[in-house]
Amino acid sequence: MEVGLSRRAAVLGLSASTVSLPARARQSLSAQVIVIGAGISGLETALRLEAEGVDVLVVEASSRIGGRLNTLYDLPGQPNAGGVQIGASYTRLKARAAALGVELFPEPTSPRATILNIANRMISQRDWAAAQENTFPSAFKNLPPSAALFAAAGGPNNPLKSFDDWRGPIGVASDVSTDTYLSAKGFDQAARRLIDVGLNANQLSTYSIVNVMRTLTLFAAERASGGVASMVKGGSQLLPEAMAQSLRRPVRMATPVTTIRASAQSADVTLTNGEILRAQAVVAALPFPALARMRVDAPLSPETREAIPALPYTQIKQIFLEPAINYWERDGLPIDMWTDGPLERIFSVRDNAGQDTGIINVWLNGTGATTFNPAALPDLLGTLRPASEGKFQVRHIQDWTQTNPLAGGAYMHWAPGQIRRWASKMGAPAGHLFFAGEHLGLVHTGMEAAFESAETTSLDVLAKVKRS
Repeated sequence: MEVGLSRRAAVLGLSASTVSLPARARQSLSAQVIVIGAGISGLETALRLEAEGVDVLVVEASSRIGGRLNTLYDLPGQPNAGGVQIGASYTRLKARAAALGVELFPEPTSPRATILNIANRMISQRDWAAAQENTFPSAFKNLPPSAALFAAAGGPNNPLKSFDDWRGPIGVASDVSTDTYLSAKGFDQAARRLIDVGLNANQLSTYSIVNVMRTLTLFAAERASGGVASMVKGGSQLLPEAMAQSLRRPVRMATPVTTIRASAQSADVTLTNGEILRAQAVVAALPFPALARMRVDAPLSPETREAIPALPYTQIKQIFLEPAINYWERDGLPIDMWTDGPLERIFSVRDNAGQDTGIINVWLNGTGATTFNPAALPDLLGTLRPASEGKFQVRHIQDWTQTNPLAGGAYMHWAPGQIRRWASKMGAPAGHLFFAGEHLGLVHTGMEAAFESAETTSLDVLAKVKRS
């Protein structure tokens, strides 16, 4: 199965022969196109360009392929510490996986029992509706804090009907903070604080409600299609590793870029060792926080120049623990916990069959991710679950925060007011500099957004390379 741009490139009048350079011109270039970043957007861009006869070199700052797709191969169950669910509508990703023989399987959907710990009191899901700590409006009292936000923004409350509405007049009119939105729905300060703890973003006050509505619109379409979510068998990182292995030129690893220069004629990158790589075009397939650490000398649009240092990325820290004792068997409570304290959410790591592996994942978002001290974890978890006796071995800490220079966060989201200014313009080419990544998806979010942007960027680069 071939995944490429042949049909669409033909429309543009492009072919392997049209993008070939004279021998003398090729000798002065490190590659026709240099792609910075060996995550899925950079690798997909490179593969699509190679399919049209373009000479591509991918450079990667780290010693690992995959970017924010990261599988912990040495832990039981091989948990994904970045990049998990493949949506039913992820057609580009699925096509690439099929072409490379990467196997997908339906995501286990067995319900998870969860115990709530609020104000240091254990509350079962069954007892939550009548708990004194539950100050949710009456229409939402039966919902746990993890589900209330989606219920408040979904169904008839969601004004977005098509995939483009989020960045059009309907989305702009709805673009307020999630805190403001929930307050208008009758959620008091205490209720909003509970929802904020488990928010998959930084905080309610800096998170546009359109993020939630956009996600729910995509989910609704997937449910209507009858499709199911899936995962990569053996771990998500297997996909970018297979993509890298199928490139004609090997990825140049441990090659950090310090400077990108692009003009109307050419582009080059400078490495930390001072080496300069020259090309007809450069693709920055990087999260904006990583790009912000580089010097970029290019005719950036005003929107891109503003967005690179300011686009928010969700701060996440995951701490994978191996307890010495199966404490959940001792105390008879579910492994999974949702708390309003510093540990926020605690999940059992499950294998491909949905069975517990004995590994625990403490998942922190926002401020909690950036301020938490892992040294305090045994005491905190030992207090929550005395049967554990506080005996845990930390197996891995996955840091998707601003302290990770190659990521700056786990994934982007929109703050109020940014969609109108940046959504349709921040990925505009700057001379011979192009951009790719999940932050530039106009239909999808997540992994499919990375593939979507790679498709668009590949076509833009092909057109530019042909004219050069």
